[in-house]
Amino acid sequence: MNKYFRWLYLILLVVTSTLLSCDKEDPLTEQDPEQEELPDDIPEASDENKFIFNNLSLFYYWVDQVPYLTDSKLNNKDYYNFYLNKFTDPEELFYSHLYKYGEVDKWSMLFDNHNDIDNWLAGISETTGIIPARLTNGDNLVALILYVLNDSPAARAGIKRGDIIMKVDGTELTENNYEELLFNRLTSTYHMGEITQYGIYDNNIKHTLTGEIIQENPVFLDSIYNIDGYKVGYLVYHGFTSAYDQKLSASYDLLLNNVFAKFKNAGIDKLILDLRYNLGGSVQSAAYLASMIYSADTTRLFAERQFNDLLQSEYTKEYGEEFLKYYLEYYIDKVTWEVNDESGTHIRSVTTPKTPIVSLNINDVYVLTTYNTVSASELLINGLKPYGINLKCVGTSTRGKFVGSWTLKDWIDSESDAVNPNHTLGMQLIVAKIVNSMGVADYINGIPPDIEVMEDLHNFLPFGDTREPMLKAALDDIKGVLAAKSAKKPLWPVKKQEITKGWPYLSDEMYMDPVELQKIR
Repeated sequence: MNKYFRWLYLILLVVTSTLLSCDKEDPLTEQDPEQEELPDDIPEASDENKFIFNNLSLFYYWVDQVPYLTDSKLNNKDYYNFYLNKFTDPEELFYSHLYKYGEVDKWSMLFDNHNDIDNWLAGISETTGIIPARLTNGDNLVALILYVLNDSPAARAGIKRGDIIMKVDGTELTENNYEELLFNRLTSTYHMGEITQYGIYDNNIKHTLTGEIIQENPVFLDSIYNIDGYKVGYLVYHGFTSAYDQKLSASYDLLLNNVFAKFKNAGIDKLILDLRYNLGGSVQSAAYLASMIYSADTTRLFAERQFNDLLQSEYTKEYGEEFLKYYLEYYIDKVTWEVNDESGTHIRSVTTPKTPIVSLNINDVYVLTTYNTVSASELLINGLKPYGINLKCVGTSTRGKFVGSWTLKDWIDSESDAVNPNHTLGMQLIVAKIVNSMGVADYINGIPPDIEVMEDLHNFLPFGDTREPMLKAALDDIKGVLAAKSAKKPLWPVKKQEITKGWPYLSDEMYMDPVELQKIR
């Protein structure tokens, strides 16, 4: 974590701790007779509870909507400890202090081990390689394979996009066991099914697979098509993952830039960006991608953060208003990556160089979208809209998430990443709303498509197949064929199927990189 962020983080915590440790001048019961009487000897609250409450009070975007987080009575040390000691379960403390959890704040999360968050941010999970979506089959659920990770156990077994898992280890899938059966077993036997015009049926094919630690490369597929005299670039991008891949010896931002170099060298005229299963990720990676698509003009504002009142004031005072803004970029920054093993133990440091961004300066962009186009994917669309490019969304409405999160740990040292050894809790906390250069982020119900088309189970073709319904609709629009004439009514449409990617509780975050957040322009 960048030293500036650690410094401000710890300064703010010291300020809060100082307030909370002030001696009590008046008994709390005298300030508020309705409060229950405090005992004489109040033990210190646990490190876990202090970590949770202090971070919520400082950083939470909706802090003003949660009365106890701003209650002045909690400046009293005795009442502070007394109140926190009421919560014997840290999860209860955390989730009970979120603003309308599940309705407004659907994304803040607490984790037993902060290493799990680090792995998620890097795209690392133990998986067989399937990316499934729930699909209703009569009274039961089945798992529809949306795609398979390259060089994974599932890929080696021949499982592919459009395949169906009927059962796992002989057990039918339900809402209650879906995540446990598909994500929490090291070795599983998948009972496969097939789609017919009458329904989905077991086809007596079984695959027994053992999960592996896999880091997903989000730059999944790129192609170039010649369509009516136009060169059309097509990119399947599955996540705004700002991470270093040990096997590929590169960061994913640099790999993405390499694809755009290929497109630029080929002289493409139009771009189709397939974000149908892109659940989001790094805001900085979204700014890089916007620069690759549109312009590397660093005077153009891409997005801006809006924090809670305290943070907004402190960051503006300390770093200036420019600190809150993301501009389009000319370079992918030089980054030193700390490479860890599976247990989170540091192995080595790797530095990737400062690299010029390859910008297409292109005006015609199609984005393939579904309900699983979320957060940083929506930010990209929203951030490009003010610049007047011909951007068309093809598919169905996106999910509607315009808030970003930070990873917070119980840091104890402003000069290193040292954390409190007494616990391993970490949180992915919503800390900011992110708007475009016009100050707009009004897609709480999702971004609607310009050309509406659904995926079809009876036509669930591989990525890049020009007959695949969503890609075909974009290509037809390039040809000048009206969508109403080109699109066939799906026999079995795939509607709002929410997916996960091996991290059932961390599937649609938009995170702001601590290193990026702290750089001063």
